[in-house]
Amino acid sequence: MGVSERSVRDGSVVLAEGRDDLIRAVANGEMSVSAAAAESRRERTPRQAATALFMNHRRSSSSDAWLTPDWVLERAERCLGGIDGDVAAAPDGNVPAKWFLTEKDDAMAQPTWANPDGSPASLWVNPPYGLNGRGPGAWTSRVVHEWRVGHVRAALLLLPSRPGAHWQQALAPFPRIEFRGHLRFEPGRGNPARDAWDSGKRAEAPFASILVGIGVSAAELHEYFGDTGIVFIAYQPGIKESASGR
Repeated sequence: MGVSERSVRDGSVVLAEGRDDLIRAVANGEMSVSAAAAESRRERTPRQAATALFMNHRRSSSSDAWLTPDWVLERAERCLGGIDGDVAAAPDGNVPAKWFLTEKDDAMAQPTWANPDGSPASLWVNPPYGLNGRGPGAWTSRVVHEWRVGHVRAALLLLPSRPGAHWQQALAPFPRIEFRGHLRFEPGRGNPARDAWDSGKRAEAPFASILVGIGVSAAELHEYFGDTGIVFIAYQPGIKESASGR
């Protein structure tokens, strides 16, 4: 086709590693593929280092100190009509909730996740992702249980996208939004990545994220997050919209 092997290699680098603006520039004829590939290769080392640092912290005891982006929380608060509780709160968390359960409180050991007065709670849940924090599975199953027994009115769960994981399969009946691109999680207190964040080096997470609504309809997810990704619901014959109510 008159395309050199080198151009094919450069194009592969740009598609696999290039920023969106570089890919668009090549597609629009504003930049050569070789120039875009060179730019991508220059950025490779710091990007890979940031990814390695993020994943290392995720696997370590300090890995759970990553805060949800403020813009996600602002939309979540509107979607839920206010956040009652944050059951996986960081000590210096930024969640606008009325009450919190931190690692010291051991949310899993609490008899209920209802409000202190016993009324059903609206929850924000961004649980630890590492296995040393029991992983997302224990948290997601507990949220579903609390919702089914009436302790939780509604909940939004921010999770890594892992389609093959058993816990994500178990959440299939509930609507979810798959965010476009990767979120930027702010390092919390005690996280070694905090200094880099404060200096302006704010890398994206090396994985995609999903937001699952428990007791939240697909229409509500779309209303508040539809411009940030795509809302999915499981196909269930005879059911117009899954998980929109008990």
